[in-house]
Amino acid sequence: MDDFSDMSEDDMLPFSEDGSMCSEGLCEDDGMEEDSSTVDRVGYAVLEEADILQRQNEEAESTRSLLGLDLGSVKALLRHCKWDQNALMDTWFGNEEKIRGEVG
Repeated sequence: MDDFSDMSEDDMLPFSEDGSMCSEGLCEDDGMEEDSSTVDRVGYAVLEEADILQRQNEEAESTRSLLGLDLGSVKALLRHCKWDQNALMDTWFGNEEKIRGEVG
């Protein structure tokens, strides 16, 4: 268990009135309010395992037709590139021997 008894008030971060942490005067009202109309919102979806497998198979099939390799090799290459087809294509056409050596 941490013992904070030896800390002075200067060692601790202050908190604003709403309970959020402040540091180096960041709690002061600097007039820079976030305009929610200009903030980009990113939507997320929770996928079932079957949906993920379907998307991976579609990506692998698409990549297989572009590279002309067998499906197993393509899946290994995609896993190596974190399932980013663009990164795989850049790496493959930039230095095919290197990525073949890395993947095995």
